[in-house]
Amino acid sequence: MLRFGWFCVILVALLSVTAHAADPAQLKRFLESKRCSGCDLSKANFAEKNLAGADLSNAKLNGANLSGANLVGANLRFADLTGTDLRYADLRQANLDGANWRKAILCSTTLPGGQISNLTC
Repeated sequence: MLRFGWFCVILVALLSVTAHAADPAQLKRFLESKRCSGCDLSKANFAEKNLAGADLSNAKLNGANLSGANLVGANLRFADLTGTDLRYADLRQANLDGANWRKAILCSTTLPGGQISNLTC
């Protein structure tokens, strides 16, 4: 009986830390239109994608993979980029006003002004 009790405790603990992922409907809408203001695209994989001019203002992109993505001119105002992989991403002319960059991976990342960031290499 004691083993069953520990099993239940462990199962509840595991279920409570399940990773949150991108909303499938919002992901589909974004991939079709490159517009998804306020969407939850957490942990989505956009590696090497052409997202130039995309509207991701107020979007939740925490933990997303944007490595090598073309984000030239993208609107990322107030986006949550916490823990987002931005290695080799091109953010020239992107609007990042109010974006949360906490723990974002910036390595060979081209910033909006054209500078290369190797902050977290």
